[in-house]
Amino acid sequence: MAASSDARLLPIDADLIKKVMAKYKTFVPAAVPADSYNWIDAHISTLAVEAVLMARRDLDNGLVYQLAKTLVEKQPELAQSRVEARKFSGRRAVRAPAVPLQPGAEKYYREIGVVK
Repeated sequence: MAASSDARLLPIDADLIKKVMAKYKTFVPAAVPADSYNWIDAHISTLAVEAVLMARRDLDNGLVYQLAKTLVEKQPELAQSRVEARKFSGRRAVRAPAVPLQPGAEKYYREIGVVK
């Protein structure tokens, strides 16, 4: 869109970022680096919603348990091929879920101590 129009990204000021995050726990501070696109010439402060993997509540709990375990335990390997995976951790996965954890994932995250 930006390549074919006069679109631009506007920075969000630090005070507003804090207010939004206080009210909506699923947001995290983020930044768009200056070299992200050829039409951005300065770092832009913004908000983001972290990536989320959702599963139906009736999906096999054992399967979801293994998926959560694999994502946490293989994170270093995943991070080599996916930039987004560099920030992933079990603790971040449960920080402020937009929906309740699927029982299989919850069981795994309890075992590793990131869910009480």
